[in-house]
Amino acid sequence: MNTIIRITTLAIIAAMAILTSCKQSPRQTLIGEYKISDMTTDLKMSDDDRAAWQSAIEEYKQSTVFILKGDGSMQQTIDGVTQKGTWEVLGEAIEDGEAMILKVVLEGKSTINMEIHDLSGNGFIYTQYDENTKSKTVITYSKTK
Repeated sequence: MNTIIRITTLAIIAAMAILTSCKQSPRQTLIGEYKISDMTTDLKMSDDDRAAWQSAIEEYKQSTVFILKGDGSMQQTIDGVTQKGTWEVLGEAIEDGEAMILKVVLEGKSTINMEIHDLSGNGFIYTQYDENTKSKTVITYSKTK
């Protein structure tokens, strides 16, 4: 009986080791090509402004490509204009309720610290806060490649 318990315990430990060793790091998971699949905001605006914003977002979703390469380089294309730069992950884990930071430096000029939530092999959610308007915009990036 003790032998069966030991064998079962070892099998469970081995299975857990295999499952945890196969998990990719957040950096590895982020490598790929993305399109914006959804964007929402809690910014207060009139119905007309909200309709115009939604229309602009639909165009933005169609024209935006975001590529993170394994060598730390990146490129972003919006409305046919491409910017290149670099990227890195600040922090290696997303705990419940916490965010990971994706630092993007565009052509050595501007730095964007993207607050990443819900990272998966299919994409991620970026939450952007605007201190001027006291609003939050949530952008969902879906992996295409």
